Amino acid sequence: MTRQSQSNPISTQIRTHWGNKPCLSENPDQSGHSLRHDPDLQNAPASSHAIRSLQVTCMLVLTMSISACDRTNEPELETRDKPDVSQQDPAGSFLTADGEEALELPESVRENLGVTFRKAESRAVRRTVRVPGAFELTPEARRSYHATLPGRVELHVKQLQHVNADDLLARIDSPDWTRLRHAGVEAEGEIRLAEARIALADAARRETQLQIAFNQKRIADLEAAGTRKVEIEAQLEQDKNKLPRLEAELNARKVELDEAREHFDSQLSVMASVTGLPVEALRKSTDTGSPLWRTSLRIEVRATSDGIVDQLHVTQGGWAAAGGALLVTTDPSALRFHAHAPQTDIGRFRSGQPGRVISPRSVAAGDGGADITGQIHVGFRAHPDERTIPLLLEPNDLPGWAKPGVSTFLEVTVDGDEEPVAAIPHEAVVRDGLSRVVFRRHGKNHIVRVEPRLGMSDGQWVEVIEGVKVGDEVMLNGAYTLNLAQSNRPQAPPGYHYHADGSLHKDH
Repeated sequence: MTRQSQSNPISTQIRTHWGNKPCLSENPDQSGHSLRHDPDLQNAPASSHAIRSLQVTCMLVLTMSISACDRTNEPELETRDKPDVSQQDPAGSFLTADGEEALELPESVRENLGVTFRKAESRAVRRTVRVPGAFELTPEARRSYHATLPGRVELHVKQLQHVNADDLLARIDSPDWTRLRHAGVEAEGEIRLAEARIALADAARRETQLQIAFNQKRIADLEAAGTRKVEIEAQLEQDKNKLPRLEAELNARKVELDEAREHFDSQLSVMASVTGLPVEALRKSTDTGSPLWRTSLRIEVRATSDGIVDQLHVTQGGWAAAGGALLVTTDPSALRFHAHAPQTDIGRFRSGQPGRVISPRSVAAGDGGADITGQIHVGFRAHPDERTIPLLLEPNDLPGWAKPGVSTFLEVTVDGDEEPVAAIPHEAVVRDGLSRVVFRRHGKNHIVRVEPRLGMSDGQWVEVIEGVKVGDEVMLNGAYTLNLAQSNRPQAPPGYHYHADGSLHKDH
């Protein structure tokens, strides 16, 4: 759509006096109607709409003064799109293969107007239900570390420090740990003492057995010689009677050894519970040749998983009581999205339905604003006061903007027969009189002004029946300002052309 004016185009853009050409602006109000100034009221007192129109025009003048360029004094960038010269008209635009006019929108203009783009997506707009919610940590995200024994704490981390599994968090100098280690030494000594007693009892038993065998041989030799010796026979009987008692004593010593070993193992289990280390690790020899439990003078508190030090409950060098909290670590990646849906829609949701957490508006306009997908889980308990039911989504992947407490919306595709179609954000559509306009990106530095055929809208996304395809980029921020500049732009004088933002440039 082209509007022409017979007045000087440059002077038309910089006039600000009420008696001159009235400012023409289109600014939709809350109801979506266009507000226009009547040209017959150019000499009337300024109204609130005229003031708004003047402000927009002044903003455009400032933008044009910043982004204006002299093609004769500035070399053409090597990265600029090279449209077909045979199709390029004097105004600097060109016709696409479909016969649409592609307007130039250089990078400097995009930066000055804050222009952002977003791709058209395939969406089932009619089957999409949107509910508010926020990211929260899962119950497994937090890990608390406590003092197992009372003692003086030496911290080795700072708040908000990232830690990995097995990193040293703190050391505790505890008198009870010293006594526990001493009990382990005593238990280990009991094992050695029991082993020595077993060796002594076994030696006495074997000595008696040898004495019995020796006396039996002597008695046999005497009988072969036809003689007897009563003393030897009496000693033999005495040794035989003593042998069961010696064997019983040996068994008793073995029982004592088993008890000593169980006592030592019990002491190691207690130390393992205090330190959080497995018994095998405590038994492992260190560089000095002694086991770890003997050489560990202090209790070491180590991280059991990756995370960030969230809270510190003790000061450096402070005394911690038994069971007292030391610190808390949090895994920031253990997130889920918790949304609240009205109970009236309870029949539309079921666990396993695909869901999408839409990125906040401020992030979606730039890089890294990708939405988050996953499957929803419908909670089993509703809120009686708020009359809502919980919907939980476990993300398949987490972008950088997803953090605990970030509020946004959850989109759930409910069951239905409607197929997904091309859809664009609702804010990409601007009104120009009775028409609805969308600016579609063409290449890197050009845009095409189209009047698409739109369908159903859910308030955030609108179906596109014709004019935009899935994957096309449409303008978000800057669309209204750009449309206003196009609407108010007069015909360029000979030798000049307009950029898409309405700024006048000399041909080259």
